[in-house]
Amino acid sequence: MEIKQAIILKCVGGLYTCLEKSGQGVADCLFVCTARGIFRKDGRSPVAGDHVRLSVADDGSGCIEEIFPRRTFLVRPPIANAEMLAVVASVVAPAPNPLIIDKMIAVAEHAGIRPIIIINKTDLPRPENEVDLMLPEEVYRRAGYDAFAVSAETGDGIEPLRECIRGKFCVFAGNSGVGKSSILNALDSRFELATGETSKKLGRGRHTTRVTELLIQPDGGFLADTPGFSTFDMAKVLAARPEELAALFREFEPMHGKCRFADCRHLDECDCAVSDALRDGLIDSGRYRSYAAIYRELETVKAWAVNAKEGKGHS
Repeated sequence: MEIKQAIILKCVGGLYTCLEKSGQGVADCLFVCTARGIFRKDGRSPVAGDHVRLSVADDGSGCIEEIFPRRTFLVRPPIANAEMLAVVASVVAPAPNPLIIDKMIAVAEHAGIRPIIIINKTDLPRPENEVDLMLPEEVYRRAGYDAFAVSAETGDGIEPLRECIRGKFCVFAGNSGVGKSSILNALDSRFELATGETSKKLGRGRHTTRVTELLIQPDGGFLADTPGFSTFDMAKVLAARPEELAALFREFEPMHGKCRFADCRHLDECDCAVSDALRDGLIDSGRYRSYAAIYRELETVKAWAVNAKEGKGHS
């Protein structure tokens, strides 16, 4: 019986594919392991990205004995120790959903993970209603984020993205059909990930990626391909109080402490520095709408939690 340290690359049906941490990045030291039942009793589950201690038998079978402390953690997609979150959207097919993008950015900011934004399918025509508006990637650059306009089909914009994530542990997440797997294939054709087309009838993508899987970058680091989604519940992914939300919107930072009221929600209060900045065009109106929607969602979650604690829930 050997004891090894490893990182989990993939979790499927209670089996965990683990890469031994040899310090040399070799890809042939892989073990398919089970996990001790004590993790379930403790309410913990190993996830992709976890650093673990394995016991490995002579026949190569292994068992996860210990999960080391996580530096960062995402609930959706479930992944540990990521350094970056690439929020992927597309020009069209499907059209970008600003609220989903902004929710994911807030989740990353709260988790201490650096968010970047990728707008894919730039080889396709932009929607007519975007012609005279600021493009999505420009909105996020103006807000203080690294944003990349790319085409996985033609390769345009891929090289600057490759340089940004080189050697990092970067998670790719976004709606179904935006082209996460296609971008990863464009970054390195050796990944050979399955890709799908967007349904013309439904206007959304098909789920080609079923599980979160870490891919090894040739120059070190990992990229994670994750299943797509169309929406998610903030109560399940963002353990933040409503009053903490403004700090998760970078463009609000210059207005911090300048409102008339110390507990200003930046919604409908008078003498609000954020509202003034919105009126003066210093904050994008779409980003602000996302802030207001997320704030009210978090308020609902908070009220529900208080009612449940006080026994005021539904009977």
